[in-house]
Amino acid sequence: MAPDKLPIGEAKIVFVLGAPGAGKGTLCKKLAERAGFYHISTGDYLRELRDSDDEAEAEILKGVGMTIQQLRADLAARRLIRPACLTLILKHKIDQERVRGQVTFLVDGFPRQLDGAKMFDSEVSRACVCKRVSCLTVL
Repeated sequence: MAPDKLPIGEAKIVFVLGAPGAGKGTLCKKLAERAGFYHISTGDYLRELRDSDDEAEAEILKGVGMTIQQLRADLAARRLIRPACLTLILKHKIDQERVRGQVTFLVDGFPRQLDGAKMFDSEVSRACVCKRVSCLTVL
């Protein structure tokens, strides 16, 4: 079944926020193991896309107006990826995993700023991809 045809409210997304080194990744791994969440590390997923030779992965980036070369350059220069691009990349990953049966997600490394949260809300939450978006802050 296509992600946009899944019942409204099926997905639940928790954003895990905190400073670098605060333990977000460690917490997410534990929650994924113990509670069955699907953990999406934004940085890990971007590096996976950067290193991929898979045409399907390249299509994800084309869909957000970016090339593998641009992603590689941005990551090498340690530039932040535009929230609009990240939102659509994450939406694609969430949709991909929803088709595989995942319904609860932990997202770490996004959003970094309020504009990213607003973009996610308008592009993903309101498109009925998720029922509830929560935020967990690691201090």
